[in-house]
Amino acid sequence: MGILSVLQSDLRLLAEEGRRKYPAIKEAAERGILKLRSLEDQPLEKSTVALTRTEDVLRPILLSCDTKNPKMMTTAVSALQKLVSHKAIPLSSLPSVLTRLSVLIDSGDEQIQLKVMQTLVTLLTTTPDLHDDILSQALVLSFRLHAQKSLSVHNSSSATLRQIITMLFDRTVQEQKTEREEQTHLDEKKKKKKKKKYSALIPLLPKGDLLDI
Repeated sequence: MGILSVLQSDLRLLAEEGRRKYPAIKEAAERGILKLRSLEDQPLEKSTVALTRTEDVLRPILLSCDTKNPKMMTTAVSALQKLVSHKAIPLSSLPSVLTRLSVLIDSGDEQIQLKVMQTLVTLLTTTPDLHDDILSQALVLSFRLHAQKSLSVHNSSSATLRQIITMLFDRTVQEQKTEREEQTHLDEKKKKKKKKKYSALIPLLPKGDLLDI
């Protein structure tokens, strides 16, 4: 089953579960299902790009994280993980996503917390554009999971934190290397341009005034 079909199943579950108590979630989920159906004929790459340009699918998922309904929260975090793994979340929505992941951690539900941890790992390892406040917030959530009383969550997050820190260190080293290479290339271009400029002036100078360049 493709990602669009799986997400439709998740949204149908949210719509059904929220039918009586959360009509806004039901309505948002139905709108999200229509959006997913409209993308079914497109190649996977195009459909995931299209999802980054709309919040129609993301909105009911985020709303469900605030319900304190265990079933809806479990479905929501599972759907979030799928969106993150397919890079199908607008970058502008990442602060809202991280805020909801914080809410899910506060639920105290061990299975939900483990899903949050998996989502954070996926987010940090597949989104190189994470920097500054968003990256800091994601790391804070990872450390909060490490501080949980659940032995399962604590132990899993210990290994996850080591993986995340190693990955971020390697990424920083690579970014610094790339920056140095780009700067060196830029400096070389400037030197060549300067040399070319002076070389063009040589034929215009009297022979007695020629300088070593």
